[in-house]
Amino acid sequence: MVGFVDPPGLDNAAQYEPPTGVFLVAYTNTGDAIACGGLRAYLSCDSIAEIRKMYVAPAHRGRGLGHRILAELEQHASAHGVREVRLETGSYNRPALHLYPSAGYRPIPPYVPGRPSFNRAFAKKLSSSA
Repeated sequence: MVGFVDPPGLDNAAQYEPPTGVFLVAYTNTGDAIACGGLRAYLSCDSIAEIRKMYVAPAHRGRGLGHRILAELEQHASAHGVREVRLETGSYNRPALHLYPSAGYRPIPPYVPGRPSFNRAFAKKLSSSA
């Protein structure tokens, strides 16, 4: 099953800038980008952030890259006072639907009006030691 991609202009790159935002990219030893994930503030609430753009290239799945990027994003969020992270993924994205619950995320109702109804939303409370 092929996934769906957000339109290129949907996000503003400035949303991923420090101090709250961050965008991580994992590279091979030869410089090929193989995984990524971003964190941005959610609305105007300092204690909630949104994880977006999580992706691991198919040839590199099953090596823990998704967990590592997710953990780094959570640590960054926690260090900047975020107490909850939220995210959405498509209902056909089997790797993501496995990753998020295994990392402690719980299903929540959709939280962004206008996003596709087939998306699945998740949230995770963070502690100061996330």
